[in-house]
Amino acid sequence: FYTTLTHELVHMKQFMLCELQDAYAPTYKQLWKGVDMSDTVYSKQPWEREARSLEKKYLKEFFSLNKS
Repeated sequence: FYTTLTHELVHMKQFMLCELQDAYAPTYKQLWKGVDMSDTVYSKQPWEREARSLEKKYLKEFFSLNKS
């Protein structure tokens, strides 16, 4: 649960900072920092790589600060 939540919060950050954008006209495209990455396989998508990397970092920080 925590891993998935943290991963998705990284995506929220990416959308809020316009690093990751969905473009719908004339066809659907996924843009990463303005570059069309629509044809990039999932495992190599930079936003997924960042989310996987940061989820681990943020979870480690969270649990180290919230030991009970």
